[in-house]
Amino acid sequence: MRLELLGASGADLPEADLKRDIGAIVARSTPAGGVQVELGPADGPAHLRLTLSAAEALRLAATLRAIADGRDQEIVLTEP
Repeated sequence: MRLELLGASGADLPEADLKRDIGAIVARSTPAGGVQVELGPADGPAHLRLTLSAAEALRLAATLRAIADGRDQEIVLTEP
């Protein structure tokens, strides 16, 4: 798995800061009932933390399943 930073100017950041290999994903519940997902190397600190409401997590899971089952593209609208 690979994480790529989009929208950043390649002249501003070195390649190593734009693309990161992901060796582990840690998902945990939050006190508010949502889900927190951290992506990073298997042997180091996370590069990205994504915090979702429970509803967003369920929509994202359904969307990923649809893509894995053959759909080309899905859009998930998130809460602000």
